[in-house]
Amino acid sequence: MLLLLKFLGSRNESLIIDKFISELNNSAICKNLAGKVSLAYIPEILRNCKLLLSVETGTVHIAKAVGCPVICLSNGMYWGHYQPYPDGTVKYIYPKKFKSILENADYEMLKKIYIFNPDININEVNPYEVVDTITGILKNDLNSHA
Repeated sequence: MLLLLKFLGSRNESLIIDKFISELNNSAICKNLAGKVSLAYIPEILRNCKLLLSVETGTVHIAKAVGCPVICLSNGMYWGHYQPYPDGTVKYIYPKKFKSILENADYEMLKKIYIFNPDININEVNPYEVVDTITGILKNDLNSHA
């Protein structure tokens, strides 16, 4: 299976992505599309992707709409408003602190607290959980095509 990593984002993010790609062991499998494609092309790009890994942005919702599997890294901001999807098709990965809140609070309380609450740091998402989730989705995709 040929793996090509496509990076989306704004023109301002393009330099950061270029730096990230240059530090990878296999930068040849990466394509930086940040700032190079208009929003109109994003649905078609995502329709042809095996997976989207993103923070909570409009791209998550576009991917969901076109059937692209999604992993969304989130600090829980806007929980109960824009996330989670009730059908469970978007995989959300939250920092440990927010997961603890989810386990101990009811839905209505969470909606009130997390309309806009940036107190939980998204950088505390467990990277191993991200890798395991990606691996699981890609394995399922391979098995469904076998």
